[in-house]
Amino acid sequence: MYYQLISNRMNIHPIVVHFPVALLTLYSIFELLRFKFLTQKPYWFYVKAVFVIVGSALSFVALASGSTALHALANNPPNRTLINLHKSLAGFSVFIFAVIAVLYIIAWIKRSRPDLFFRLGILGKILLYIEHLLLETPLILFLAFVGLCAIVLTGGFGGAIVYGTNFDPLMRPIFNWFYIP
Repeated sequence: MYYQLISNRMNIHPIVVHFPVALLTLYSIFELLRFKFLTQKPYWFYVKAVFVIVGSALSFVALASGSTALHALANNPPNRTLINLHKSLAGFSVFIFAVIAVLYIIAWIKRSRPDLFFRLGILGKILLYIEHLLLETPLILFLAFVGLCAIVLTGGFGGAIVYGTNFDPLMRPIFNWFYIP
């Protein structure tokens, strides 16, 4: 009932989506730019962790609000291909950053309560191994880059849903690749 009330009154998706996009974009840039004077600061890990954890949590809200946006456009239905691409890439973006956020949560706990993982036995060792493999190697750069690309493409397809496919000349080759007029 409450969901229908919100979706009938206004489209909250544009309001909700920009904050996680900003946080996750900044996180990706912070992760990809490896300046030694920053990476050696003790707070740098926590800055990136807060950005990706909060951004990831809010991205679930943005993803859920996407269906309200579709209801708001019921009078003027947009291109189905654009909607499907936008939804798929949004889900992929949320997944990538949720994985990164979980890795940062594990690393944060490891820094503040290292004994906790030893109490978990083999499960704790597996979690620490996965965290080390993905977060403390160049694989995190790959994940951050893929996540950033997914956000950019999701935004491009979202913008095309609202403003049409001629709004951004940089997205035109991508629209052509997917045969979107």
